[in-house]
Amino acid sequence: RQLFANGPVTFAGRHYRITDLEGTPKPATTGGPPIIIAGGGPRLLRFAAAEADIIGVNPSTRAGRDSPATARDALPDSIDAKFQLLRDAAGERFHSLEFNAWLSLVTFTDTPREVAGRLSPRFEATVDEVLDTPLMLIGTPDGMAEQLQRRRERWGYSYIVVPGPMARAFAGVAARLAGT
Repeated sequence: RQLFANGPVTFAGRHYRITDLEGTPKPATTGGPPIIIAGGGPRLLRFAAAEADIIGVNPSTRAGRDSPATARDALPDSIDAKFQLLRDAAGERFHSLEFNAWLSLVTFTDTPREVAGRLSPRFEATVDEVLDTPLMLIGTPDGMAEQLQRRRERWGYSYIVVPGPMARAFAGVAARLAGT
């Protein structure tokens, strides 16, 4: 953030050092662009609570790969715990933060319980827990819009990121949410 300000910056830290560096180009907005930090582990979430403007709340990928533990860390109870950690770490800042959800799976279907049933062994969770996982959407466009509104009320997600190939198909869901 210091490099977004006017004037040169000098910094000596554990991993790098800069002397009289002028950050360029200068941002169009005072203070620079919003900073987004996404993660799922406690240390990164505490850092995000202190430094970020936007926080992506994700499962921890501590195992370094997709695993049942990673899947379970995306379940509603785990996400609740992550938001409590963020509330505690951010203090008064919490209400000024914006929250983002990256949807790892978007599946349009008239049978969401059936699809969630196929996924539930991977999560070691119930069908309802899988359907309530805030990092996936399974269902009809109307059902997805309702799910997103519930997630906004519960966790405060103000926007989501869908996988690129789903962007066009997701436009109908976005239209249902416009102005809400």
